[in-house]
Amino acid sequence: MSEKLFMNYLKGFSKIISKKETVKTSTNVESYRSHAYHMPSGSSYGEAGFVKDLARHQAKIEYLKNFDLGSNSKVLDIGCGFASFGYLLLTQILEADGHYLGVDVSSGRIKRAIDLMKQEKLNCQLEVIKDMNDCLKFKGIDWITIFSVFTHIFNEDIANYLLICNQILEKGGWLCFSILDIETAPGLSYLNEMVNRKSYQRFRTEFYNIHSLDYMKALLKYAGFQLLDSSFLPPNIQKICIAEKIENKLNLGNSRY
Repeated sequence: MSEKLFMNYLKGFSKIISKKETVKTSTNVESYRSHAYHMPSGSSYGEAGFVKDLARHQAKIEYLKNFDLGSNSKVLDIGCGFASFGYLLLTQILEADGHYLGVDVSSGRIKRAIDLMKQEKLNCQLEVIKDMNDCLKFKGIDWITIFSVFTHIFNEDIANYLLICNQILEKGGWLCFSILDIETAPGLSYLNEMVNRKSYQRFRTEFYNIHSLDYMKALLKYAGFQLLDSSFLPPNIQKICIAEKIENKLNLGNSRY
């Protein structure tokens, strides 16, 4: 990923190259994958990349099956991208009375995700948001998922994200998110590669803090959550975490992203 594109990710934006593509009707994961990897994202995102994404999402699904998610839950997926996680969630966990709501700052990704969900005849809600504060309008959320988002923002903004999640979730609601697993060689190597760029030297300590589980526990407590569980995700670059909302907290500041 180029440095310029990475800076856009840090600001919460994905660059989308506009171009028309013909998408055929599909009824299974393989065909969904074949459509989605063609989505322009501003970087080289071929089939191999999407296959890896889908495999990581499937690992999340298998992990979530160990918990009482509830087939009728209302799930908010923040930073949903092409909604490939939402696709797997709708077809493997949520039933007809469940509800999936995916949001992203990228209008291009949301547009294509909407097209694909329609072709799959899956009932869901997909919206473009300007920033995290736009999520405050959502009510009655049982679960919030935030995957591969905290690698793009910093401590202050993560704290604000968590405070906003606290306001959105029902009492006892669950927050599921991922951080880089810096306890393993692949995750630490990935983080080192990211922060060793000259432009990011001043963020080195902050990046390492963000992906420390103990540090995340402190942020969660600050935002009214209690960490319930964490686990490695293949290929051991990410760690998936589940936290429960245990008390109401007010948002003490607006998120910049």
